[in-house]
Amino acid sequence: MRNTRGITLIALVVTLIVLLILAGVSISMLTGDNGILKNAKKSVTETKLGEIEEAGGIIHNDLLIKKYQENLEREITIGDIANGLEKEGYEIKSVQLTQDAITGIEIEEATNGKIILAVDERKELTINPITSNGGYAYYVVVEGKNYEIKLENGSFKVNREPQNIEEQPTTNELEVTILKGETVSAEKHEEKEKTIVLQAGKTAGETIIKVTYGGKMLEITAIVKIIPPENAEEDIEGVTFITDYGKIDIIWLEGTSNIPSNTPNSPANYLSGMTPVGWDGTSETSPEAKNTNNSWYKYEPKQGTEENLASRWANAKTANGSYFVWIPRYAYRITYYDKDFNVDKTAQITGYYDGHGMWRESDGELKCKLDVKKDNSGNEIKDENGKTIDLIETVDYNGEKYIVHPAFTTSLDVGGWNENLPGFWIAKFEMSSLGNGTSDLRSVPGVTGCYGQLIGKYYTMAREATYGMTEGLNTDTDGNNSFMYSHMLKNSEWGATAYLAHSSYGRNAHEIEMNSFSYYNSFYNVTSTGGGRSATSYTKNQLQSTTGNVYGVYDMAGGWKENVAAWNTKITNTEWINNGGSFAKKNGTSTKYATSYVSTTLAGSGTLDVYKICKIGDGIKEVAGKGNYNLGWFSDNSGYVDVNNTYFARGGNCVSGMQGGVFNSTGVGGTYSEDSGFRTVLCP
Repeated sequence: MRNTRGITLIALVVTLIVLLILAGVSISMLTGDNGILKNAKKSVTETKLGEIEEAGGIIHNDLLIKKYQENLEREITIGDIANGLEKEGYEIKSVQLTQDAITGIEIEEATNGKIILAVDERKELTINPITSNGGYAYYVVVEGKNYEIKLENGSFKVNREPQNIEEQPTTNELEVTILKGETVSAEKHEEKEKTIVLQAGKTAGETIIKVTYGGKMLEITAIVKIIPPENAEEDIEGVTFITDYGKIDIIWLEGTSNIPSNTPNSPANYLSGMTPVGWDGTSETSPEAKNTNNSWYKYEPKQGTEENLASRWANAKTANGSYFVWIPRYAYRITYYDKDFNVDKTAQITGYYDGHGMWRESDGELKCKLDVKKDNSGNEIKDENGKTIDLIETVDYNGEKYIVHPAFTTSLDVGGWNENLPGFWIAKFEMSSLGNGTSDLRSVPGVTGCYGQLIGKYYTMAREATYGMTEGLNTDTDGNNSFMYSHMLKNSEWGATAYLAHSSYGRNAHEIEMNSFSYYNSFYNVTSTGGGRSATSYTKNQLQSTTGNVYGVYDMAGGWKENVAAWNTKITNTEWINNGGSFAKKNGTSTKYATSYVSTTLAGSGTLDVYKICKIGDGIKEVAGKGNYNLGWFSDNSGYVDVNNTYFARGGNCVSGMQGGVFNSTGVGGTYSEDSGFRTVLCP
């Protein structure tokens, strides 16, 4: 009988073949190109590269903080970060590059990698190779392979593709590839080298484009928006939309440039002998100017729609005890809404006032273009090529176009200075003086402010003020000797302070409480809450400041009605002109100390003339439109100069009610008045 429990030779062979196949599959799964072992190794490498990128980013940030705190002029380089990584134990290799070696590429028109186009707009972009100038490229070694490290758009990056540093790519062929999106086409220019052409379609959206040159790659995002095209004609009457509510976005600018910065300009270099001031609760302190651990100031933004009460603006005192607050150089952009977005989540965007002008969100139609130079009759002045002369500077940032606030620029016609400013010091309180005269002009709380003088007298008092200082005194071409070019606040400087107060670095679009104390002074005692007249009562009424705390500027809503250094050049009343004779001249022109306006209207509010007479940055026309153009945000009065009222007054007085506030403006005659005063500004 045959034994059936054994296996045949054929079955044995088949079994061996199956086992070999399974073993081959297993080995392939473990060791193949997509095998478990190789993927695990990739995962380990990626984790290591991510760790290095994080460490390099921390080193970069630490170096930037040190540069800021110690006011170092030298820029941070990739070599500095490579040295830091090497100290932390990472293996770094450096390769000296030839004089013309390309280490990267950039597109000047791209802000943070973004390009904004209008519908149907065509743009030519030039590719700028970044060459080494005989410098070095740096690599981090992981698992025996070299990964290039670099600074891109201000951030530390590790290239995830390993490179053979002995065989760097040498081709300078320009390549353009669409990675994602269809709203923009991109191609090489047929005639111009290192140039690509973007053509927007008719649909809003984003397209991601890869540009390669010299072996270096750059990704940009082309965003098609319905925005006003260049040289669009304004239509003040025809383009309408709701402007009753709005928010103001702020970006800081570095030094006296228009380069965006993450931090405001430090006031430490612009004290000229003043002493930093801080508060511990309501008790005054003397912090160090180097602002260690934000002990002196912290311009802190607030996200969302809640009121910001935490931002601490920098304060300083002069020798006679006058308080001043630092307003750093910035650019801004206004977004309009149809409802109060702080309380109504259904509020919709209606339009913008930005580097394109004032325009409607739904179709990009332009209501007001940016301010241009005009003559004394209000007619536009053109250059030899027949083009208008721009007065407003703009900054491209994160795909949007911001307005550099004119108070910091050299455009005198819109309230600028004779040179670009890093910021200015504004008086914290309305001005007072001994005997209401010119002696000992000061900005202090708890005293009766200056009143009952002609506006020209206020102007002269401001220009002669020294605040007890012995250094930082300047004699200017007008013959006046003053501390830090002291002068009466201009409309532009009021607007710059008001816009910062409305931004997320101030009250975050919440209204400043009125100083409604009935004696028109700086006592800060609201009648309904009582309290005595004292030099410390301002610490109890902190909601009356631009920051909602003791670090802000007071009296910009209520208190005295504040005269500013601005006048109508077309006034016909000789007496009115004489009231401000120290600065106001019929058919005169703007100076760095006073701003001229042109108005022939009989009505100082309630018409579209607000957009023709007022200026960008002065906090009037950009916030007007409520009612019949006679009210602005928070229902503040939006008045302006006319043939009967030569000058501007701001903020309203203590009995202005809801029409008073930081955006309040009205035309006045500059006469003796018991409800009006002024404040001063210092420019470093």
